[in-house]
This record gives sequence, C-alpha cells and structure tokens, in this order.
Amino acid sequence: MMHGMRIANFKAALAGIALAACAMPGVSVAQSGYYEYPYYSQPGDPNHSDYGRPSASAASRHGTVEAIEIERNGGHPQRISVRMDDGTSRVFAQDAPELRAGDRVRVERDGHLELA
Repeated sequence: MMHGMRIANFKAALAGIALAACAMPGVSVAQSGYYEYPYYSQPGDPNHSDYGRPSASAASRHGTVEAIEIERNGGHPQRISVRMDDGTSRVFAQDAPELRAGDRVRVERDGHLELA
C-alpha cells in the first residue's frame, strides 16, 4: 500500500512541476542563447541583398531582344538589338528566324544568340 502511495505522490508532483513550467514566462529560442553569434546572410540566402540578381558575368550574357532588323536586299544576316541584363545594349548579326522582340536570350560562347 505504501508503494502505491509513493507512486501517486510522485505522479502528482511531476504533474505540478509540468504545470508550473507552463505557467512561467516562456523563453524563446532566440532568448535562450541558442543564437549566440549574429547571423550574417550569405549569397544564395533569400535574406542576402543580392538574392535573385544575376551575377555580373551572367548579366552580361543574358538579355531581352529589343528589335530585329531585316534588310530587304537579302543575303545579309539579321541585325538583332539586345538589352543585356547589365544595362548595356548590344547588336548581333545573325540569321535567327525563331527570335522575336521581347524574347529572353543568352549569348553563347561563339557569340551567337540562343533562346534562354
């Protein structure tokens, strides 16, 4: 009988401790010292200031077609004006019937435009 009473008292004490812990003002993870050092965002992190912006090299290789000039004489390649993502404008001379004004393009290593 004494053993059963001890278990009941232990359970009651445990329940009291649990309730008392719930009533205490909470300590959040940030207050607990878990984050002891300041957090600095890194490239690739959505909190980083450059997140979503293309790198300088990518910006110089990608752009939007602004205009396509076709000479009536024929035999000459099309002149394709492209506004690059870095803000510059470039003109490419190539035959590219698949390109239209407003298309996103990428400059390949050989200097030709491809749809991005």
